[in-house]
Amino acid sequence: MHWLLPLAYGSLGAFTLATQAILLREFFVVAAGNEISFAIAMAGWLLGVGAGSLAGARFTRRSRETAAAFSWSALALCLAAPLLLAAARNLHRLAAVPQGALLPLSRSLVLIPLLLLPFSFVSGFSFPLADKLRPLGAGKAARVMADAYAWEALGGMAGGALYSFWLLGWLEPLAILALLALPSVAVARGSDK
Repeated sequence: MHWLLPLAYGSLGAFTLATQAILLREFFVVAAGNEISFAIAMAGWLLGVGAGSLAGARFTRRSRETAAAFSWSALALCLAAPLLLAAARNLHRLAAVPQGALLPLSRSLVLIPLLLLPFSFVSGFSFPLADKLRPLGAGKAARVMADAYAWEALGGMAGGALYSFWLLGWLEPLAILALLALPSVAVARGSDK
C-alpha cells in the first residue's frame, strides 16, 4: 500500500490546483476583472487550508481511521468542485446584484471566501492523514509527511501544466474537473482498502 501515497497525493494535488485555477478564473470574470478578487480568493483559500490542516492533525492524533478519512475527504473534494463552480457562476445572484453590475467589494469580501472555505478546508484536512496511509517505523512520520507534500507539489505542477497548456483549450471547466477527479477518487478508494 505504500506505493499509493505518491499516487494519492499527486492526483489530489493536480485536482486541487486545477480546481483552484478554475475558480479563480470564474471569480475574476464575475468580479469584472477586479484584481482584488484574486487576493480575496487566495486569502479565503489559505485560511481554509490552514484550518483544515490543523483539524486534520488533531484528527490523526485521535483516530486510527485516517485511511478511510482520506478516502472520504478526496471524494468530498471531487463532489464539491462542480457545486463551487456553479456557485461561482451565480455569484451575482448570491450577492443580490444585477447581472453585469460590478460586484460590491463588501459582498466579495464575504461571499468569495465563504464559497472557498469548505473546499480548501477539506483539502487542508486531507494532507495530515498521510502518515497513516502506510505502516510506519519509529521516527518516520516526518519523512512520510515530507514525501506527501513533495508528491502533492509535483502533482500540482503536473496538473497545472496539463490544465494550462492542454485542457483549458479543449474542454469546458466542468469536464476538466471530472477528468481530474477520476484519478483522485480511484486512488483514494484504493488507499481505503
